[in-house]
Amino acid sequence: MTFLDFEARSASTTPQGKVKLDTSLIYTSMFQVRQRSTAYIEFDGEWVRAEVDLRVGLTDRLEAFVSVPYMYTSSGFLDSTIENYHDLMNFNQDGRDKAPRNQFKVLLQNRGRVVYRLQEDQAGFGDIPVGLAYALLKEDAKTPGLLIRGALELPTGDEEDGFGNGRYDVGLGLVAEKSLGRFTFASGIDYTWIHRPGIMKGSDVKLDNLLGAFLTTEVRLFSSLSFLAALDFLSQPLGDIPLSETRRNQLMLSVGGALDLGSGTVFRFDITEDLVPDVSPDFSLRAGLDLRF
Repeated sequence: MTFLDFEARSASTTPQGKVKLDTSLIYTSMFQVRQRSTAYIEFDGEWVRAEVDLRVGLTDRLEAFVSVPYMYTSSGFLDSTIENYHDLMNFNQDGRDKAPRNQFKVLLQNRGRVVYRLQEDQAGFGDIPVGLAYALLKEDAKTPGLLIRGALELPTGDEEDGFGNGRYDVGLGLVAEKSLGRFTFASGIDYTWIHRPGIMKGSDVKLDNLLGAFLTTEVRLFSSLSFLAALDFLSQPLGDIPLSETRRNQLMLSVGGALDLGSGTVFRFDITEDLVPDVSPDFSLRAGLDLRF
């Protein structure tokens, strides 16, 4: 929510003169409560993120893109459902089942100073990344597709509400992709130079730049239906807070599907679960439509 974070994507760019519009609605629940020595963390709440991603083909290899997120925070209603889901799948509750349900408090403190705070029942735009993607190699029978991308995140999110850091972030990344019959595999790695939010001033907390990576698989089950799976890694920028929970890197597993509705429209859905204990977010549901013009 605070820093530029590249999402998984294809290594192919939008054809010249064409437009690709992706819309997503994501509902996320987080739970993480710990206190040790001088540090305290409590992330307990839910939020909705509606996002519009626009890609425009400038040449046969060059693409411009922009992502516009809009968010709403809430105490929510999913706690009991997620607890039952975790029990069914034999996942660790990480203390969620012992805490009061449907509460909201998102706060990270170190040495008595606030490092991060997210306000409840707030709605607003997040930071908006704009960038370019260039296809270094186009995929063929022997060669995988290879793409380079770069983005500048504009500080449009409200820093006081926790929707941004009030500063510009810059990132670069590489994406590779290869199809083998019914299977398509894609992977990527990216690096983002981030800035401290103003709220962190005086907290003596330093931030490390972000390293991200992803691995995705698509299996075309039928002509219009695909199974999707993804692993997403993101490094933890808060390395010097004396809490193990703030030092653990994030690893997320997403599973879902895509349904081709025809006329260039694809419906996507997935469930995302954290694979590392005591790392937020805890659980996400996402649905979206991809449109091509």
